[in-house]
Amino acid sequence: MQENAMRVGWMNGKILKEEEMVLPVRDLGILRGYGVFDFLRTYGQHPFHLDDHLNRLKHSASQIALTIPYSLKEMEDAIRLVLKESDMEDAAFRIVCTGGASQDSMTSRQGVTMFILLDPIKIFPAEWYKNGVKIITYKHMRYRPETKSLNYIPAMEAMHLAEEAAAVEALYCDETKRILEGSTSNIFLCKNGRWFTPGRDILKGITRQVVINLIGKDNLHTGDLFLRDLIEADEVFITASSKEIMPVSQVDDHFYGKGPGPETLKLMTSFRDYVSSPEKWKPMKDVFNGSV
Repeated sequence: MQENAMRVGWMNGKILKEEEMVLPVRDLGILRGYGVFDFLRTYGQHPFHLDDHLNRLKHSASQIALTIPYSLKEMEDAIRLVLKESDMEDAAFRIVCTGGASQDSMTSRQGVTMFILLDPIKIFPAEWYKNGVKIITYKHMRYRPETKSLNYIPAMEAMHLAEEAAAVEALYCDETKRILEGSTSNIFLCKNGRWFTPGRDILKGITRQVVINLIGKDNLHTGDLFLRDLIEADEVFITASSKEIMPVSQVDDHFYGKGPGPETLKLMTSFRDYVSSPEKWKPMKDVFNGSV
């Protein structure tokens, strides 16, 4: 955060200092974990694929019968206002929508609670992008994976194990050893110059879709992938709003070699060019319908 930047947020239609943003103790987000969120960042004060993130938030809410009482335009205006009031050059946004206060601890009748938190951009070590990172595998498939819900207990358990193994991410796999997604990322594999990424039972990330578009449909297979495919891959990377394209050099005890491979390097360069050109950011129709 810049030295003079003020930590502010937005809650239920108002700009507030962060310490003034308070949830009722009977909010269903606290009592039941009933709520959804989305996360995005800016580049040069431009919110990255804002329309896609807000549409995903609406989609997540609809999957758990939660109605967001704000239009996409109202949410977009709120995000831009928070950024302006914060005096940050660039920032990360966490948009949260909960079930609101409930007297019986189960039903939501008093309206949802919605708030926006603002943080400085997290900068990962340059060595991670130069040398690659280690990830571990973890047996788990998220409940309603296309919903970005508040329930991150399995993710926190998985990341505790990852930290113990000196890894930066945990990759979920199901009982058949089908690989799915990371705790906060998506995964791509390259074999013989062709790219592969899981296509179902995952949260379809916005950065994932950008990378899919950069690769092009002719050089990408989207479908079921298994641990053996991961081990036999030539190159591997993970994607996320915060991580962008992060090369993987080790999965569990398997090593791929030091640093990103040539195909990954090409995509990292293309991605950097893309995020530097806001005029290229068009809404992506394929994020939720699976037709990639």
